[in-house]
Amino acid sequence: MTFKEKSQKVTVKFIEFDIYGSTAQGTKTVLTIEGADYEKLKTTHYHWIDWPDRRVPPADGAILELLEKARVSK
Repeated sequence: MTFKEKSQKVTVKFIEFDIYGSTAQGTKTVLTIEGADYEKLKTTHYHWIDWPDRRVPPADGAILELLEKARVSK
């Protein structure tokens, strides 16, 4: 996807998508962002899909699994 932000062209490219989880369902999406005057940046987005609406998830280690994945991705 390419769009303009304050007269500069910004490009966002989809790189990777993965579903993970042993106790909780989540997704990992990897994108690169490139602007006219900027170096190419890589970002990883984690999304906890089955987080309960209006409650907190059970304390079953799922949050530790998500933290482990985020720490490794730097």
